Amino acid sequence: MRWPDGLGAGACALVLIASCAKGTSGATYTTFAELEDRRIGVTTGSVQATQATKRFPNAKIMQYGSTTDMLTALRSHKIDAFAAGNMISLIMKNTEPRLVFLDEHLSDTADVAAIFPKTNEGRTLCDEYGEYVREIKASGEYERILDVWLGADRAAQVPPDMGDLTPTRGTLRMAIGTSIVPFEYVKDGRLAGVDPAIAHGFAESRGYAIEPLIMDFGGIIAAITSGKADFMAGSVSHTPERAESVLFSEPTYRGYSADCVLGAPEGSKSITDQLVEGFEKTFVREGHWGLFVRGVATTLAITVSSCALGAALGFGLYLLWRRGAPAVKTLCEAALRLVRGIPTVVLLMVLYYLVFGSVNLSGMLVATAAFALVFAVSVFGMLDSGVRAVD
Repeated sequence: MRWPDGLGAGACALVLIASCAKGTSGATYTTFAELEDRRIGVTTGSVQATQATKRFPNAKIMQYGSTTDMLTALRSHKIDAFAAGNMISLIMKNTEPRLVFLDEHLSDTADVAAIFPKTNEGRTLCDEYGEYVREIKASGEYERILDVWLGADRAAQVPPDMGDLTPTRGTLRMAIGTSIVPFEYVKDGRLAGVDPAIAHGFAESRGYAIEPLIMDFGGIIAAITSGKADFMAGSVSHTPERAESVLFSEPTYRGYSADCVLGAPEGSKSITDQLVEGFEKTFVREGHWGLFVRGVATTLAITVSSCALGAALGFGLYLLWRRGAPAVKTLCEAALRLVRGIPTVVLLMVLYYLVFGSVNLSGMLVATAAFALVFAVSVFGMLDSGVRAVD
């Protein structure tokens, strides 16, 4: 099964869902004019975010990490509409059958491609990737991939095994998200969708191994430009602004936009039924429980490591500050003020993209270092307060 021509993932669809603001749960928005001052959700860093902001200057644009989060927000009436790729919206119709397409579009067409850093190595890799995409388009393999991942036969959608690749020419770090169905998501504990399938075929044919770097879409371009990742497999719409920062390969998808509203309800479900159905679909059928377990394990490892390292660092800094020379005390105080004055999220970004930007250091180690610094400042403060309390 193929979706009709002109329904592309990279094209921007404004998915319009009515909320209780219209007065009844079954009411819908039918035109863009009705959304001029409403709440519109967008995914962070997406091209739809820019387009929605320009088209609806008086609306409240709300940022979300994934289209799944936006659909949840729409169902709970926290937003009135959201912008997303129309192919993604079509797939989401399986979850929310009330989605109905409108005639108005945010954009007419868009090219979606893999992206690479603007370096000599990045340009060479981009040319290789583009050559491979053209090869599979000519051979018919590209159409087969689309038929599988955009089709209705779930049994045929077998995720590629990134672990079976032989790195005769090295390993490529691939930035990728996990919430853009049907282009990149997780199924049975593996990366699945159009983009991983194309990337796996490219790596296998060219002698590369792939190290997936799972991250939110909003941080992908920064990861590419800072050298943290070698490429992003796809799902990035080409814009002149983005082309100033990264290189775009041969388009991996092309399409047009479509718009949706929420139609009349076809029998409502209780909140309990919705929660049970959502849990079963997300954690069981889609295999996200594995990501959850790995996330908990990573969080615990970072917590224990940063506490141990931070306690030792804080104690050492306090001893230097208490007994060190004036210059050492001044240096310690400056470092403490710096860490105290930077929000933790900003500190993480500075360390990951700037301080360790040119070093192939895992995100887990950078997070451990950042939280260790924050904990060290707390330990220093507790030691200082405790000692000052003693006469």
